[in-house]
Amino acid sequence: MIPRRFLRLPVIGCFFALCGILLYTIYSTGHINKLNPYTYTTGKAAVYRPASGKPAKVILLESGGSHEEVTTAFLTSLVETTTKSSAFVYPFFKLVRFQMGPIMKETIGNHTNVAKYVHSDRLKEYKTRVGRPDVVLSVTCEHDSKEHSAVFNEWLEQGVSLVCVVHHADRWFAESDYGHYKRLAPWIQKGQVTFVTLSDHVDKHLKDQAAATWKQEDRDKLKAKVFVPVFRAPTRPHKSPMQVLGLNLQGDFDPKRRDYKSLFGQLAKIADSMSAIKMYLVGHGVPPEVPEQIKSKVEFKSDLSFTDFYGHMSEGLAILPAFASDDYYSEKASSSVPASIIAGVPLVAAKKLLDAYTYLSVNEVWFAEEGETDIDAIHRLVTQIPSPEALEQQLRFRQRKLLNKRESLIRLNGRTLVSLLQHSTGTDESYYRKEWEWEW
Repeated sequence: MIPRRFLRLPVIGCFFALCGILLYTIYSTGHINKLNPYTYTTGKAAVYRPASGKPAKVILLESGGSHEEVTTAFLTSLVETTTKSSAFVYPFFKLVRFQMGPIMKETIGNHTNVAKYVHSDRLKEYKTRVGRPDVVLSVTCEHDSKEHSAVFNEWLEQGVSLVCVVHHADRWFAESDYGHYKRLAPWIQKGQVTFVTLSDHVDKHLKDQAAATWKQEDRDKLKAKVFVPVFRAPTRPHKSPMQVLGLNLQGDFDPKRRDYKSLFGQLAKIADSMSAIKMYLVGHGVPPEVPEQIKSKVEFKSDLSFTDFYGHMSEGLAILPAFASDDYYSEKASSSVPASIIAGVPLVAAKKLLDAYTYLSVNEVWFAEEGETDIDAIHRLVTQIPSPEALEQQLRFRQRKLLNKRESLIRLNGRTLVSLLQHSTGTDESYYRKEWEWEW
């Protein structure tokens, strides 16, 4: 007869094996020392069900004219979580630049609960077009609340629920000349506004610093959530072997946003020793002056359609943040970080960046060691990796991680949006039930 203590051994062995698998799963994800909610977003997609049983009327507003990516991320979540039986969506946009239309159209697909967008200047017609909205998703709230103050005042009196996206947390101090807090204070006092930031570090700045200057009763009523602006965009396969190692800087060609002088100086130091490296400035605006020494290594990709914008970057080796100031680590969110996830191309990131943008993990980026510049990190990566094949393997690994992260964040955003769509029931019984077509 087998002693009982020996019968316990397989059970004990299985227990330790499961513990080992769990620990490996947690710690192999990289730059986390606790379970990261951005990494572990699983389960069924969230579905919005109005408490009243009647479809909610939702206005999606962007009157700033420069945040198509954030708008499309909200559209993605609206399409993923709502149907005709739960919500009607009325978009008011100032601009749809760089042919973002096709990506928006693909995002919406056959969902007939989303109306054709109209220019934000026509927002004053909302009464005849929409009636009283239940929820307003204000993508450019800092601009919208000032540009359309009369309409916002009507909504406040009507008990509308406002979702206010904060892009510049440093402009929400009580005595700021921008006046954002003063305009939104009545909304805070009535409990009708939830603030949304685009990264955890902006959320922290808003709560810990800006809101610390507000009236105590307003601080107590502050509601805020984080929404990472990602969506699905077409990507292109990497060419193998990679003849060109593309380094991308994306966005506005503004020296206040990107430190071009330092970056070009760093590139000049390695240009001769790394013939395959090429830097692409992908965006819009006035191009910065490029030193003669590296002109053959720098190429501008100006005013691309968003399809080509993300497609081009997805073929590259890396996205370089090259921040011109520390503001992107403290009070505002850079579009380069979600662009990395949307396009599936790793960002060069030091610990400081990963600490700010907590939804990224170290195995989804090209990690910059302490004291390294973006170019230093790329130079080390390319020169120390055993072979071009090994570099491609590392790149493909990170691309898979990033595109999986994109889906995880879209699912997490859906859950966030469902909570944002909760609202007080209005007395307006009229619902616009026409079968819409998305016409461009």
